[in-house]
Amino acid sequence: MFIFGKDKAAQAIGVDREDVVTALDAVQSPMSLYEPVCSEGTDALYVMDHICDKKNREENWIEEISVNEAIKRLGKREKNIILPKIELVRDKVSKSLEELKIESQFEDLEELYLGIKKS
Repeated sequence: MFIFGKDKAAQAIGVDREDVVTALDAVQSPMSLYEPVCSEGTDALYVMDHICDKKNREENWIEEISVNEAIKRLGKREKNIILPKIELVRDKVSKSLEELKIESQFEDLEELYLGIKKS
């Protein structure tokens, strides 16, 4: 059996590389986020532990899906009223998060400076 890279496989069958990647992803078995990856003693590490971060937690995914499903059910008039407000809120939240990030970076630099100055 020959082992091809995705580029060579795509070329061999005359399709785009993205189609090969999509096909390979489609045949993968789904994995639960709560499936144990490894276990040491009584503590197990789950798939969710590897992909979880503060910005993309499971609760946020569920909330985003719920909001999107609710928006799909709205009529045209309701969408024209609500969607601009959602974008405005997202922009404000994004700006606030960016300001917090800059403030946090400033605090880190300040701590670094004070640490160097003490030495």
